Amino acid sequence: MSKRILVYGSLRNGEYNFQSFQRVFGNNIKYEKTLEIEGFSLYSLGPYPGINKSLNKNSKLTVDILNVNEVVYNQIKEMELGAGYKEEFVNIDGEQLPIYVYKYPLNKEYIVESGDWSSYLKSKRNEAVHNFNF
Repeated sequence: MSKRILVYGSLRNGEYNFQSFQRVFGNNIKYEKTLEIEGFSLYSLGPYPGINKSLNKNSKLTVDILNVNEVVYNQIKEMELGAGYKEEFVNIDGEQLPIYVYKYPLNKEYIVESGDWSSYLKSKRNEAVHNFNF
């Protein structure tokens, strides 16, 4: 039986945890599509992101929908719960999909305004390359 889940950080298509899970689980983790959802703010926690419910009506979060089997779902859930996240559900086209929300307070100075972790990482990598002194 397959499950659909929402991811916004290292499990997004092309990011390191997605690639790791694909190496281990093959076709049991599949990217479906990317979309924006409302109601969450994205924050940088350093090497990974966290989200919380947003009071800002204009906040958008870029997520990927992944299709996974039960084993992969349980592995992802265990990883997220062990790292300080809690499972919540978001209605996408009439279906309640799980997403992992950071359960501790987040510092507003580390908000990622774009709501897109992959774009944020790409800009940080480009900034690091640009600032490198030869």
